Amino acid sequence: MNCTLPYYANTAAPLACYPCQLPCKTCITYYTSCTSCYNGYYLLNQICSTSCPNNYYTDSINNTCTPCPNFCATCTSLSCLTCTAGSYFYAGTCYSSCPTNAPFVYGIYCRNCLADRCLVCNSDGMCSLCAPNTFNYNGMCVLTCP
Repeated sequence: MNCTLPYYANTAAPLACYPCQLPCKTCITYYTSCTSCYNGYYLLNQICSTSCPNNYYTDSINNTCTPCPNFCATCTSLSCLTCTAGSYFYAGTCYSSCPTNAPFVYGIYCRNCLADRCLVCNSDGMCSLCAPNTFNYNGMCVLTCP
């Protein structure tokens, strides 16, 4: 039996078309197994809800809950807002460890090295490896030796 949307076909006797339960826009086999949601509701695991749980963001175009990138606790479609426990935030992204271009850990944030022209710094932000043609002087990268 084929039913037109927003109805589903009941496969048990009596065979008939039944409406999907609101807020399901479309559903399958059972009136609460949603496949899409009306505006203002977001689909996750065949359920339409008014909000999405942590680690998901609301996709208002598709009316779905979409997973955040790795290590994000909360996010928008463009970037992380907060990170999961044990991860670090830098430039809208969460990392399990700070990236090499921002290795200085300050609480839950990754920071750039304190010195200009620094390639690698220690946990205090002091430079341990300077860019080519520069010299390390007391944790700072200088163009000429003092």
